[in-house]
Amino acid sequence: MKLRHWTIPLLYAAGATVWIFATDGVVDALSKDKNTLQSLQLIKGLLFVGLSAALLALLVHRERQAREALEQNVTEQRLLVELVQRCEDLARSADTTRALAQGVCDTLTSAPGVNSALVRIGHGADRVYLGVAGATEAQFREDLGTIVDAPESARRYSALVERGESFHATTASLGIRLPGVEALMMVGLGRPPSGVLAVRASAAKHFTPGWQAAVHRIGLAIEAGLSRLDVRATLDTFLETVPISVTVFDGEGRLRLINAEARAGARVLTPALELEERVPESYESFGAIAAAHAKVRQTKLPVVATHRVNGRTYDTTHVPLPDSAGRVNSVAMLARDITDEVALRQALRALTTESMRLREEEQARLSRDLHDDLGQRLTALKLQLRAIERVVSDLPSMPGDLVDRVVEASALADDTVHVQRISQALRPAALEALGLPAALRDEVSAFSRRSGIACTTDIEELTVDPLVATHAFRIAQEALTNVARHARAKQVHVGLTKRDGVLVLRVEDDGVGFEPLHRLSLGLLSMDERARQVGGRLDLERRERGGTVVRLTVGAPP
Repeated sequence: MKLRHWTIPLLYAAGATVWIFATDGVVDALSKDKNTLQSLQLIKGLLFVGLSAALLALLVHRERQAREALEQNVTEQRLLVELVQRCEDLARSADTTRALAQGVCDTLTSAPGVNSALVRIGHGADRVYLGVAGATEAQFREDLGTIVDAPESARRYSALVERGESFHATTASLGIRLPGVEALMMVGLGRPPSGVLAVRASAAKHFTPGWQAAVHRIGLAIEAGLSRLDVRATLDTFLETVPISVTVFDGEGRLRLINAEARAGARVLTPALELEERVPESYESFGAIAAAHAKVRQTKLPVVATHRVNGRTYDTTHVPLPDSAGRVNSVAMLARDITDEVALRQALRALTTESMRLREEEQARLSRDLHDDLGQRLTALKLQLRAIERVVSDLPSMPGDLVDRVVEASALADDTVHVQRISQALRPAALEALGLPAALRDEVSAFSRRSGIACTTDIEELTVDPLVATHAFRIAQEALTNVARHARAKQVHVGLTKRDGVLVLRVEDDGVGFEPLHRLSLGLLSMDERARQVGGRLDLERRERGGTVVRLTVGAPP
């Protein structure tokens, strides 16, 4: 029973009072002689003093024991806090799983009363001992056999392995004997448990709630450390196998990380550096990389850039790596050698340019042939049929059906003579004869007649390079065709301006707009490629009030 601090003085006062009254009665009853009475009173006083001293000594002893227990408890708590802190630091800093596990085991066995410790991953035949201290792996295997052979310890161990229940017990309570071990503390690692942390105490007095809580926290720290190392191993594998150069530079420009691709194939972009080295200021790419990294640190946003170094072209992305305080000192540079891709794109663009040029030339030739040759021949045929029609209609003996056939043939020749429409579609005569502004006005007028859509224009009179004029006209044609097919517009506006050497063609409608995936259509891809052929840019925008704006810009700075 635990006594309050005022209970012992109260009991002492009550006992002293009872002692005084009881002994006085006894002394008076034993003797009436004055001298004998004084002697008995003296003996009574001495006995009282002796009993009081004994009681005081007992109180002092109890106080000393309580103080020692408190100091021992404080010392144990300080020790456990230090052990947990050291193990958590290991979990955050260890480079490998074995370094983490062995470090934890060595830390635990350095504590007084700890016999041995182990960290194991896997169960049964698949178990792997990552860390062992205070005993050998063979001893742990032998002791595990003893544990699984005893009913109570086997049940507790099964609960640990299968459900992750903590296993804390003395060997006496389990009915087993392990050399030098009186208490076992084991926790599962992982959910569900894929490993075990075991701590074995040499004396049952170390089997305390504080130790159990500390072992549990250390188990959680090991789980966090193993998880971190797994993620790091996965990241390291990814960095070493990804076909992209990855380098990380700190705030002073020193190399902190470099992957296999960077070591093997990107030596041109960054010279053959070792960790902690800097890119020399004399190196060709130094200025571009330094400028990109400075911009990243200033904006805290990724920067995409293209670098040309020693005849090679690199597509790079510079990514900020903020520290725990949010400051951006380190920058990761992801680089990919696109020299071959650029050469292939240039070759394809040249091929496309030549194909478009040949197609325009062929269409121009066909247009001339249709207009100059076939058109003239059909006109002559029409005139001949008209003459035959007049002759046979005047002959009295000609069958009526023959006259009708001649009339039908003449009408068919009339329709066929409109071949100039086909010629105009292949190559507008106004484009070559009068230039782009006139050709656009004719095309817009023809579009309005065909589609019934009201059209307005704001087309300035200006001179345009023939190649630019051809591509701009075809882009306008395709844009108007898209309006007729998809926009459901009521009005279209076409504008052509030139300011400070920058040509701008706009085709704007008030229709239903467009979906982003429509940018992948063949017509829009063709328009975009035509814009590139003349060094321009094609922009496709959705208007806030509905409709679409197609804008071609040629001559603007990149």
